[in-house]
Amino acid sequence: MRCTKALIFKENLKHNIIAVKKLLKPDTKICCAVKADGYGCGAVLAARTAQECGADYLAVATADEAAELRKNGITAHILLLSLCTKQEFPKLIENNVTPLIFDSEMKSALENVKKATECDVDALIVQDIGFASLVRKACPDLPLHGSTQMSIHTLSGAKLLKELGFKRVVLSREMSREEIKFIADNCDIELEVFVHGALCMSV
Repeated sequence: MRCTKALIFKENLKHNIIAVKKLLKPDTKICCAVKADGYGCGAVLAARTAQECGADYLAVATADEAAELRKNGITAHILLLSLCTKQEFPKLIENNVTPLIFDSEMKSALENVKKATECDVDALIVQDIGFASLVRKACPDLPLHGSTQMSIHTLSGAKLLKELGFKRVVLSREMSREEIKFIADNCDIELEVFVHGALCMSV
């Protein structure tokens, strides 16, 4: 078996985050994914570095990953990228983690969206097209952004979201600059892209 290892340097990670922030407008929010143990460099190390550099959100794959970050003093907003069981909800609440929702929770989720509109939120990032349809009917003036987890990576996909009433699409992270430009040149919809490879910084 071939022995493989990855060397991650904190200072390089810090340099890259700061370099990206310099390219952005001052009020731009940044979300760094630190799931899978920070992609091998250590979730706490990656999260703390991202937080020190001004990341607004951190994304994890499990409730346990979120709990580990909180246990180690991470205070940034944490998003859970996968579904969780009812038994895990106390852990999410205890650690102030934002989860995804089950189909059976659509009704209550929609009620929360209605409450959010009363707080003048700028937009709603949606992964589920069915839920997006419900939101469009209940809150027609609320802008919708298509989540990167919808895996939109083609012109037809972007056009579909445009037809469904989405204002913005967060494109798949694997896309090249040329592919992104092609969609931008041929579809009148706002685009958002992740940068910096595996760290998944959203701008």
